[in-house]
Amino acid sequence: HLPDDGEARGHEALALELKGRDDEAFAQAADVVAQFPTVRRAAGVLVRTAPASMPLEDIEAKLSSSLKDDSEVLVALGYAALNRDKTDRAVELCRRATEVSPKWSPAWLSLGKVLLGREVRKFNRGKSEAGESVSRNQLRAAEQSISRAIELAKESRETYLLPDCFASRAHVRVLLDADVDADNDLAEALRLGDDHPEVLL
Repeated sequence: HLPDDGEARGHEALALELKGRDDEAFAQAADVVAQFPTVRRAAGVLVRTAPASMPLEDIEAKLSSSLKDDSEVLVALGYAALNRDKTDRAVELCRRATEVSPKWSPAWLSLGKVLLGREVRKFNRGKSEAGESVSRNQLRAAEQSISRAIELAKESRETYLLPDCFASRAHVRVLLDADVDADNDLAEALRLGDDHPEVLL
């Protein structure tokens, strides 16, 4: 293989993912990661397209230790953990991403979203497994994380993130009974991108 072969094939895996061909993307990414363990793009695709039935531990086992502190991989793992109801692990992974890349807005957005996701699961169940109710402190932590993501996205001109940020913060603020602030956030999300999937959910 040429030195850049892994990167090229990682791009191919990403293209398959973007086309919605997750099974093919996962197979390609897994093959790339097996041969080129440090190709970050392929690792991210592998995590995002892993079958829902694959345990988080098995996904993590496929990754090189050198990528365990890569912020993009950490965020992908955080969402994978949340989707498998490993909510505490999701928070741990996304918090680590903010420590690795404190100026990267997607890390802060992901932390806010997994904190929110953990509390939404409590809300939907009526209580957590430990018998605790939804934590307003954790919701406030989610709000603060997303607010930080908004600040960083504006500073770095990553405006594509803002509709998701405002829509996610609106969700948090609804749970905090801050209805006026939630309405303002939702209006801003719609203004910035009324066709954004997070806004329309």
